[in-house]
Amino acid sequence: MDIEKLRKQAGDENTAPEILTKLAKSKDLKIGQIIAKHKNTPSKALEQLAVNQYHPKQPADFYYRIIKHPNISPKILDLIIRNCQYSSVRQLVLKHPGTSLTTLERFMFFWDFIVLFNDFMSDRDNYKLLRSHPNVSSDVIKVVDFIKLDQNLPYGDQNISQGILDELSQYVPSSIGDSIFQLPTRRFTALDEVKDKIPQVIRDNPLMNLLLVHNPASKFVQLALAKNPQTPIEILKILVESEDHEVLTILANNSDTPNLILEKLFNFDNSIINGFIAKNPNTSGEILTKLADKNTDIWILERVAQNSNTPQKVIDWLKKSDSYKIRTAIAKNPQISETTALFLIQDSSRKVRKYLATNPNIALKILQILAKDRSPYVQVGVAQNPNTPPEILANLATSKNCKVRRGVAKNSQATLETLKQLQQDEDRLVLAKLANNPNISLNIAEYLSGKRIAFVRQELVKNSQVSAIVLDKLKGDHNKKVLQYLVNNPNTSLTTLKQLSTHKKKSIAKEARKKL
Repeated sequence: MDIEKLRKQAGDENTAPEILTKLAKSKDLKIGQIIAKHKNTPSKALEQLAVNQYHPKQPADFYYRIIKHPNISPKILDLIIRNCQYSSVRQLVLKHPGTSLTTLERFMFFWDFIVLFNDFMSDRDNYKLLRSHPNVSSDVIKVVDFIKLDQNLPYGDQNISQGILDELSQYVPSSIGDSIFQLPTRRFTALDEVKDKIPQVIRDNPLMNLLLVHNPASKFVQLALAKNPQTPIEILKILVESEDHEVLTILANNSDTPNLILEKLFNFDNSIINGFIAKNPNTSGEILTKLADKNTDIWILERVAQNSNTPQKVIDWLKKSDSYKIRTAIAKNPQISETTALFLIQDSSRKVRKYLATNPNIALKILQILAKDRSPYVQVGVAQNPNTPPEILANLATSKNCKVRRGVAKNSQATLETLKQLQQDEDRLVLAKLANNPNISLNIAEYLSGKRIAFVRQELVKNSQVSAIVLDKLKGDHNKKVLQYLVNNPNTSLTTLKQLSTHKKKSIAKEARKKL
């Protein structure tokens, strides 16, 4: 049937519910919107609309129609929360009296909410809606109050923290803990996001150890303990026996996990876990050697090559690799030997030589050689190295390549004489880097404050070493960002702040009043 006829049929108030259910399977966006609004649309058809493959392309009002439809069911509301990314739609689901307890739990811990965590927790309206929902349970309220990122809740107070933690140990539903890591897509990226969403004050609270006794299967508790640098070895020995892949991965990724635990993790023979073990600063040379021997995975070998505990014999083998990524990782290794550095100086990849040049631990003679490298790209690395001596920087400051000079302008090892030379540079980015250098003199700062290039002045007022004398001269600047940075500079005088507090730009005036 012609698409226009199908649309007309979908909008006909006499169309039977079973026909509307069939039409709901259509990939046409317009038909979906019409059916969502149709008064006779049955629950089954609304369910089809909620999970249809075109839902990401639908506007928010498409979901408004479904949610407000009299035939909406708790199951459909749950499907919408799983699939829809609109914050306004999520609020409607929170307000809907038909939203089930299971769906309310998802607002805290279901997989898609990992990305939306800050969005939800920073929104007081969402928080209030969840707490006041007629179907919410005391379990959900206890957990929400526990994880709520609220400055008024003093996590640092051990008495209050103990009360919250004690209640959490009784009320955390296992369904919540089990659902947080159901990550069908973007698995490891999402994992990184999750571990950062557990507030540090919760992760580091010693009372979390007690919760493992009450909630041995809770992934929230296991995750917090796996991330905590202070978790006792006895608890780590319990966690390493977990069958949960995400908990094991976080253990391997925790830079405070001891080698004893890393050895047990290595025995799982999992490539993802091995990659994190290879990167861990506590991994022994013995394990790193085994990882290098049994792997052809570049992702793992890169991490072995960059680990400061990797034995020299392994480095000697890896430095001959055909993969420039592995050789680049060796160039970044903080314990790189002079012999290895001399070998990599001859590398055909300028990227390898560039990262060698930026390594703060390479010897002076290596820097001297790389400063004369045939590629300006490598010379930029030398110019950026925080340990490059002033005499080398002085030579690089005369380079014809502006990117090399930018590196020198930013380097805190450059002498005042070199910096004075660069203040006359014709490259605007050189001047911007110079303006942010902590070692510029009062004369250089005054000179740069008079430049007509706005972002040079912006970088100057961002510099926390610039004196109030120079900053005062910029209080009449016409560039909004210059004024914003000026207000926030710790050296800005009270006199300047008072004058800015009455500025015609309200945002500047408001910020200045806060500082006063």
